[in-house]
Formats: sequence, structure tokens, C-alpha cells
Amino acid sequence: MNSMGDQLVAHFFLDTTMADPFPAEDFDEWAEHYDQSVSNTQSFPFTGYEDVLDKVVEIAASHPGMKILDLGIGTGNLALRFDALGCEIWRTNFSPVMLEKARHILPTAHLFTLICAMTGRQS
Repeated sequence: MNSMGDQLVAHFFLDTTMADPFPAEDFDEWAEHYDQSVSNTQSFPFTGYEDVLDKVVEIAASHPGMKILDLGIGTGNLALRFDALGCEIWRTNFSPVMLEKARHILPTAHLFTLICAMTGRQS
């Protein structure tokens, strides 16, 4: 990992012999309606969604200045709670559209970039 201003970069290898069960394109398409989907907390899989986010913040014992790395920030629902407590947010998501939505509600959050090197290696 190396730091580039307010951007942190990590390099890793991804084995391309396995199919991706959750391609970024699926999340790109969902991004526009994601917040509406999760607000329907009466149906699976989002039953108790807001309670779970609140519990994560509680368990983390958040405090001002605490650094939070949200590896799947989505539209920023969880990170927004940490931000309200004065935490420093680092964000990433494999969906560029989701990341852009999060950037709009959390413009001061830092970007954590994952750079994948594809391999075709056999296990």
C-alpha cells in the first residue's frame, strides 16, 4: 500500500478462473434505487437494516478523529453515521456508480483505491 495525498492505494491479485458472483455492473444498475431498496425494512434481506447500521457504529466505539475504512461504502449509509460523529472516512467500492453516490453525500471522505491484477492461475 502507498499513500497519494488523500488517496490510499492497495494492489492485489484476482484469480480470473472463478466467475464473479457479484459483478460491479449489477451494483452500478442498482445504485439509483439502492437507498429506496434498503428503506423497505419490512422485507428480506433489509429487515432491521437501520438497526444493524446503528449497532455497527455502537460496537466500533466511534469517537471524533477515529479512522474508518468502509470497504463497500455503497451509497454511504453507514459511513454517514461515522462522519456525523467526527470520524475520518476512507471509502472504496467496486462499483464506480455507488462510489460516486457516496462521494456526493460525503465529499470530504478520502478515497481508498483497489488496483486488481488479473491472473489466470490454476489452484
